[in-house]
Amino acid sequence: MPELAYLNGKYLPISEAFVPIDDRGYQFGDGVYEVISVHSQKPFLFAEHMKRLTQSLSGLKIDNADLAEVADVVKTLCSRSESKRAKLYFSITRGVAPRSHVIPPNLKPNLVATIREAPQIPEEILEDGIKAITLPDYRWGRCDLKTLNLLWNVMAAQQAAEKGASEGILLGDTDVVREGSSSNVFAVFSNQILTHPLTRNILPGITRKLIIDLADSIGAAVSEEMFDKKRLMEADEIFISGTIAEIAGITKVDNRIIGNGRTGVLTKELRNALWSKIADYCKKSDFEIYSA
Repeated sequence: MPELAYLNGKYLPISEAFVPIDDRGYQFGDGVYEVISVHSQKPFLFAEHMKRLTQSLSGLKIDNADLAEVADVVKTLCSRSESKRAKLYFSITRGVAPRSHVIPPNLKPNLVATIREAPQIPEEILEDGIKAITLPDYRWGRCDLKTLNLLWNVMAAQQAAEKGASEGILLGDTDVVREGSSSNVFAVFSNQILTHPLTRNILPGITRKLIIDLADSIGAAVSEEMFDKKRLMEADEIFISGTIAEIAGITKVDNRIIGNGRTGVLTKELRNALWSKIADYCKKSDFEIYSA
């Protein structure tokens, strides 16, 4: 599959795409982004991603982005994809201007997009799950906006990798479990699933919302409530969700085995329900175009 980029009205190889040095996304992280899972040339849950995008743009007061251009770029990149599963990334920055903390007026937002093949999730992860560590949440106070400010997410993921883990679970005050460095976190107690409620402290995950909708179909109930690390460690199952990660069981946290040390039954059932949803979506002739 050709790995393509979009920049300033042109489609070109990723290696040839460069943003201006005065782009405020580079200078300040002044922008927003989305990552979409593409299956059989169709962007899964595209409308939901666009809805979250508009919320992020509004939160940063980037009010003149061309959403019709975004939809056209997404459709074009998907149509050129030759993979059954691809990862589409795009960002919208406030624009290009000489570096100044005060925002200059009338900037034209910059849209950058790429599409790459998404690797299949290894079978051993599906069965054996992943390891995680816990660490304090030092991010800024508007984690509900999907912005380019990801430095502590990066540091958390790096700390996890250095300890042989795949994810860092971020803890707020009084050790409240918030989310992962790049995922939402769920804890299972029998058929009751707990996850942090939607506040400014977590991202409103697209897959998170779908899991909540799918839970009823497998006879489980989801409660959006706060719980701490102590309760997390007592869970029968723990899993994370994300656009590309989909659903992955966590079988060890801070070197402590969760449940029986294997991906839990309910986690697998939810994953199968998600895959069924994706399969149904891939049968559609086209995807929903966002209308501003």
